[in-house]
Amino acid sequence: MASVVGPLAFAKITLHAAKFPEHSVFGILLGTSSVDVSDAVPVMHNVLPLSSIVEASLEQITIYASMIEKRIVGIYVANQLLDDTSVSALTALIASSVNRLSGGDSVLATLKGDVWSTYAKLQKLVDNDQQTILVDFDNHLDDVSCDWIQNAKIRSAFEKTVA
Repeated sequence: MASVVGPLAFAKITLHAAKFPEHSVFGILLGTSSVDVSDAVPVMHNVLPLSSIVEASLEQITIYASMIEKRIVGIYVANQLLDDTSVSALTALIASSVNRLSGGDSVLATLKGDVWSTYAKLQKLVDNDQQTILVDFDNHLDDVSCDWIQNAKIRSAFEKTVA
């Protein structure tokens, strides 16, 4: 079954990778079902076997998702090297855990909405260095005041940007 990734989720994934081009990035996908991915929560960059960080973030994301009447529907990973499409053992383990949380649904992401409009907005955000305001769980661990789950500053910047 194919999933549809909404523009905001796609923007957060892309900006997470843009903020840390020298690292692999990982995050959680949220939606109402595995077919509709409406948001992404950046979890970490420089994906290392840090299961305690992943477990802590999954617990918090699960609580947040239930508060906004969504659920965890998958994960995203962008490897450090552009041509590297491999799945690490850690990524496979996390995917397996998330698969159990999502009721066994697999996620294959495609874009929802006007792809070029979303791309144009992303280009403007990156041109204005807005990827630097995106916060993942790693950043939150350095400064607990950082909004890593909602990333309200990114949401606001994305919504205010005209394609």
